[in-house]
Amino acid sequence: MAADDNLRDLFNEVAPPPEPSSAQRERARAQLRDEFRASPKSTPRWWQQPAAAVAGAAVVALVIVGALVLPTSAPSVDANLANIAAAARTVPAQELPEGSYVYARTESLTIAHEPPPFGPGVFYLLPETIEVWAQGDSMLETRLVTRPQFSTTEDEEQYYALGADITDRVGEVVTTSMTGAQNQVEIAGLSTDLDELREQIYEELGQDPEWSPADEARTFNFIVQLMLPRLNSPSMLRAALIELVGSLDVTTERLPGGSVMASIEYEQEGLGRVLDVVEFDAAGYLVTYRSTVLTTAPGVEAPAGLWSELIFSRPAVVDAPGLPPGR
Repeated sequence: MAADDNLRDLFNEVAPPPEPSSAQRERARAQLRDEFRASPKSTPRWWQQPAAAVAGAAVVALVIVGALVLPTSAPSVDANLANIAAAARTVPAQELPEGSYVYARTESLTIAHEPPPFGPGVFYLLPETIEVWAQGDSMLETRLVTRPQFSTTEDEEQYYALGADITDRVGEVVTTSMTGAQNQVEIAGLSTDLDELREQIYEELGQDPEWSPADEARTFNFIVQLMLPRLNSPSMLRAALIELVGSLDVTTERLPGGSVMASIEYEQEGLGRVLDVVEFDAAGYLVTYRSTVLTTAPGVEAPAGLWSELIFSRPAVVDAPGLPPGR
């Protein structure tokens, strides 16, 4: 039931920035929520058929089979995201030293469900810290699930009475070492030219017969997958990906500190109305991904509200798996 975080040039600094404290992260979350409430919502359009909303750290899972239709002209790029992309291009490239690992940390908060033998069950938010050390197709991953968050005292009591904390492995550090690991998406071979990159992504997504270039929410979420810190996208590629987000029907807002928030709202069949939000920092790194169900469709038992929130560190270079940055 724990969330699953599916999702090579580095920021050229001697040491990565320090990890924010829990209090700083919470203040950042609160600030983002306040900023979004004050920002205008995007107008629904006819496409409204994205992939499944995130119900774990994986942003989207795609089924690959099908045809491709390309748009006749390239759309303009949102000014806020164009500025972030320009800043990302100024980040110097740095090759990974031989034998080093890419480190990435994700703070995940994801809706989960504990179904009892009878009754509707308990819905709750499951917090998880995920650390990954990746080198090629080898990876070391640690996961720590902390105390779940409940909407009512009754739900919390029922959760522990069912022993769901044991199932969720609350308080345990679970370490997994893998070789031959493969990501759901790959960045190798992607162009840093916006138009070529758009065609490559549309070609990939177009293999799903249920997708078309009008499915902007699905495209939005696929691009976010390509920017997950564990993939460590080079600066020029990150810039082009940000521009591609900016060419979609997104609403953006520049936040204090120079970061930019981009959101897209859509109707998902069988779930309801969904709002997906990302934040890019001033250097073009993915900071936050959030998926909120605004209203649920008839028959959906899960409550409306936050379904997934991922807060990312920047990727960092370390000498060995298990080592934190700066050691």
